[in-house]
Amino acid sequence: MARENARQIRDVMTTEMWEQINILYWNMQEGEAIWNKPRQEQLSEIRRECQLFYGITDATLSKDLAWRFSILGRLIERADKTSRILDVKYYLLLPSLDELGGVLDELQWIALLRSAGAYQMFRKAVQNSIKPNSVARFLLLDPIFPRSVRYCLDGISNTLKSIDNSPSTENPSELECMRGLLKAKWSYIRIEDIINDGLHEAIDSLQMDLNKLNNLIQEKYFIN
Repeated sequence: MARENARQIRDVMTTEMWEQINILYWNMQEGEAIWNKPRQEQLSEIRRECQLFYGITDATLSKDLAWRFSILGRLIERADKTSRILDVKYYLLLPSLDELGGVLDELQWIALLRSAGAYQMFRKAVQNSIKPNSVARFLLLDPIFPRSVRYCLDGISNTLKSIDNSPSTENPSELECMRGLLKAKWSYIRIEDIINDGLHEAIDSLQMDLNKLNNLIQEKYFIN
């Protein structure tokens, strides 16, 4: 689907971007060498190829409106996927009371951080042992880690402002209200309050808000 979307906007993309996504597409076909590798190596290779595409985009695409929309989409997806990864551990992999804080529990938290590309930055930011609340705070509320929900929402708000050059009015649009409320909510909330009110419920609400934000962006900019 990504390759087909890219094919339809070849006039907007750079040749280097198209070549990279095309290479990734053909490398994923049935019978290719990647499927003979262990599952972890398959995932790592796909991840590297996707990161290479992001790097090529940032290095070759003019920083115009198309680039801003590419960043916007990337940030929305990152916020959504980071929250989903955290939700899986908290909601589906929550150990029994006997295993809580044990070796298996800690290994799962380390795996979660690594899956989000966050382990080293977490260890740099948090010197103490790995605890669920600390991991949740880092992935949801850290202001400078590029895959945290708060960082992504800040970026979404700033990118939308740079896309919409129209002057502010006394009656902001629904999209403006949504981006502002989301940014404010996740900038001024404590992890203790999130946990007490229910982390799963907070992530559920976030994902519904992101879906609504995505729909509002589509309605304003892409649907005639």
